[in-house]
Amino acid sequence: MKRLISLTLSAMILVTSLFAFAACGNGGGAGEKDLFTFYDRLDDGDVDITKYDYVDVKSDAGFDGNEGGFANINPLKSDKMAVNGFASFEKDRRFYRIDWKTKDSFGGNVASNAYNTAGGRVRFCTNSTKINITVKYGNYTYGYNHVSISGAFGIDVYVGTGTSRRWITTVKPNYNDTSVTATVNLYLSYKNSGYKEVTIELPTYAGIRSMSIGFDSGSKIAAPTPFNVSKPIVNYGSSTSHGGCISRPGNHYLNVLGRIFDADFINLGFNGSAQGEQSIADYIANIDMSCFILDYDDNSPTAETLRNTHYNMYKTVRDKNPDLPIIIVSRQWPYPGEDDARHDVVYATYKKAVDEGDKNVYYVDGYSVYGEYNRDLFTTDGVHQNDLGMYAMAMALYPTVKEVLAKQGFTVSGTVKR
Repeated sequence: MKRLISLTLSAMILVTSLFAFAACGNGGGAGEKDLFTFYDRLDDGDVDITKYDYVDVKSDAGFDGNEGGFANINPLKSDKMAVNGFASFEKDRRFYRIDWKTKDSFGGNVASNAYNTAGGRVRFCTNSTKINITVKYGNYTYGYNHVSISGAFGIDVYVGTGTSRRWITTVKPNYNDTSVTATVNLYLSYKNSGYKEVTIELPTYAGIRSMSIGFDSGSKIAAPTPFNVSKPIVNYGSSTSHGGCISRPGNHYLNVLGRIFDADFINLGFNGSAQGEQSIADYIANIDMSCFILDYDDNSPTAETLRNTHYNMYKTVRDKNPDLPIIIVSRQWPYPGEDDARHDVVYATYKKAVDEGDKNVYYVDGYSVYGEYNRDLFTTDGVHQNDLGMYAMAMALYPTVKEVLAKQGFTVSGTVKR
């Protein structure tokens, strides 16, 4: 009952905050000036980014010419922008979530799903007053009837450092568009004399063929602040881990946890394609990560096929990483006909690991995430999380992730801010 009350209050606070923000920004009795005043009360972070090594945007290695009054940079070629969320990026220099050269060795539709840039981010510091984002999409579909355009194709823009990053806007295409261009005003820069750190969070269910970020002519750019938790938090799972039915990419539970702890993260959720194959287990085992969230179940055809792969997935990662914290999560929504059997399989992996002496394995019961009543509020279709469901997931994982990061010596002063 206490958990139900807590989750209900959290939902009320979240919804109230969203309505308050909407009223402030959309003519609900407060104009643009009041919106600025609202943001001016927020902290930009404690880092003095004015002392970073800035260069003229035209001196960046990714400079790609002038167009529309902007000096444009290709983030894949930039020597100042950081591209995060892609484990093989330094080798491949692509917006692609698995190893490009060996992609055909992965089972199911993992290789095609990996084009979707879920969890991907582009980060940099600048004194430009605005940026112009141009993206050409690839490997996309408008066939989902339970995912919004902004949830599938949206691009979120945040400003701030550390645990003080905050949302500015979501860039999104119109229906059936294959590209999007939008100018974003970067007006949140009170503490650092016009300099600000920008995080661009990439689409959940679309790939990127090309991306260009335009800056004011004559403005400067520098590399972003290093993450407090430099080793990424990594998850593996099905569509519920990929992105569920969130309304925009920044609302995924990994993105939320990343902002709370100022942590890097990698999203290896694969819509309809997470079956614990050996190829993906081997790939994950070779990522240098701070913790691993094992949350796949839905895509395995039966409880028996899940049993044939689940412990092996854990064991493959554990053998390669003897001290890595592994957080095992069971399914959040009942599976018709064999739900108890599936939960038993997932819990059996955890229990066997503990019995074998594993001191760095943890278990989060998926049934506890949404509480007992009004569970339909947390999903769009009874399975895939909406924004509230993703927030509940972040809160369910928060205590365990905080614990395992602290044990590794990372500063985890981040708290849940409402």
